Amino acid sequence: MYLFRKKKKKNKDFDRIELLTATNVTGPASSETTANSPRPEAQTIPHLRPTEYKRSRLSRNRRTVNRPYGGVLSGGAVRERIIRAFLVEEQKIVKKVVKIQKAKEKLAAKSK
Repeated sequence: MYLFRKKKKKNKDFDRIELLTATNVTGPASSETTANSPRPEAQTIPHLRPTEYKRSRLSRNRRTVNRPYGGVLSGGAVRERIIRAFLVEEQKIVKKVVKIQKAKEKLAAKSK
């Protein structure tokens, strides 16, 4: 099923007619928005109508991308998630190190 847009035109005799033109199809979009783009699209997945993504039309390797969250999140969104997780873990390690350093300073101050 295609969605059509009505477009008003004039023919050779200058009669007003309505043409039905198919609307542009947008590709599957990521559910997460990034700072770079509000609607990131999965770039290697073809832009089709939702019913055309079924098994008869496309094979599985054409419907997804070979990475985590394959056909759901864009590459940029996956990269941001990985970096965010890494930075959170780094922050936890830094907090532990600072806590240990403060404990050592207290011990050094008590022993003097």
